[in-house]
Amino acid sequence: MKAAVIIAAAGQGQRMGFKKQYLQLEGRPMFIRATEPFAELPFICQIIICVPQEDRGWAEEELLPPFSLLPQPQVISGGETRQETIGRALKQLKPEVEIVLIHDGARPFINRDLILEVFEGAQKKGAVIPGIPLQDTVKQVEDQNRVQKSLDRDNLRLIQTPQGFAREIIEEANAIAAREGWAVTDDAGLVEKAGYPVWVLPGEESNLKVTTRRDLELSPGDLRTGLGMDIHPLVPGRPLILGGIQIPWEKGCGGHSDGDALLHALMDSLLGAAGLEDIGHHFPDTDEKYRDACSVDLLKTVATLLREKGWQLNNADCTLVLEKPRIAPYNEKMKVKIAEALGVEKDRIGIKATTAEKMGFIGRGEGILAQVVVTIKRSLQEGGIGSEC
Repeated sequence: MKAAVIIAAAGQGQRMGFKKQYLQLEGRPMFIRATEPFAELPFICQIIICVPQEDRGWAEEELLPPFSLLPQPQVISGGETRQETIGRALKQLKPEVEIVLIHDGARPFINRDLILEVFEGAQKKGAVIPGIPLQDTVKQVEDQNRVQKSLDRDNLRLIQTPQGFAREIIEEANAIAAREGWAVTDDAGLVEKAGYPVWVLPGEESNLKVTTRRDLELSPGDLRTGLGMDIHPLVPGRPLILGGIQIPWEKGCGGHSDGDALLHALMDSLLGAAGLEDIGHHFPDTDEKYRDACSVDLLKTVATLLREKGWQLNNADCTLVLEKPRIAPYNEKMKVKIAEALGVEKDRIGIKATTAEKMGFIGRGEGILAQVVVTIKRSLQEGGIGSEC
């Protein structure tokens, strides 16, 4: 049997405050990420993506082409309601489609195993939906919030998508709903009201729907870790710049740029966590435009690169190893500078220093080592970071 998948991404994002379906997750709009697991599955012969009417041309011409999804998605304008949107999509089904899968464009963490289970279930049962058990007690309340009764959570499920239907079932249910003016919260609700049995199969905890900013903060794979390290010689005649500020001392870090070992290690840790090339690739020491460059500006560029890929700093733990000077008096200024460059609160930055106990080149005051461990999280920020040094 062949199946079509309808991606419902026509919402206006009222609860999020913007159209969440276009939010970048690892460099891909959320609705693209929600679509990708369906693409190239052998039984999927048609992909229909529903977007707001005003965004249709933009989605077709700019958002979709870089991702080369197969089969080639068909983009249509959504309606005023979800039912109207799905009704429009059903009219576009190819003749060979026998199973219809309907998935939320705001569920970007769907996996192929669940898709396969829904597809197979729809073939056998006619209408299946994934659901997960409730963990909390559920109570029914009256208008003034007085409890009327407790519900048996063992018989309750939180319903997810994709929902799978035999084509004739979902088409008939949608037609009846349009004629009768039904209003329900999901597509299976139409099928139930039309008199067809709907079966629940086990869903996935990770298959959450992004409705608010908090949902994305709790999403699976939300955090990544990166490690960066940098070593610079300490030489006379150079200012000592660490963490974006100048520290009074008789020697400074040698290097092509301003030699800020701390920010260099921080940039490498961020780039590594995001799966990007290191700072040598982005700011090569063979390029004269980076001679004596302000590392704060370079850090802001890295922050922009991460945000374009859908990431931002969660926290950074920075360690400096040097004999002199003492760093503690400058910690607060460095934290403020770094936090401003990355667009985060300063309490997400930790800075500490230690010595090499007079051992080796660091112990002799000939060099400095910086090591940084970061975690990054999915970004909800929009716009760029300014550049100022």
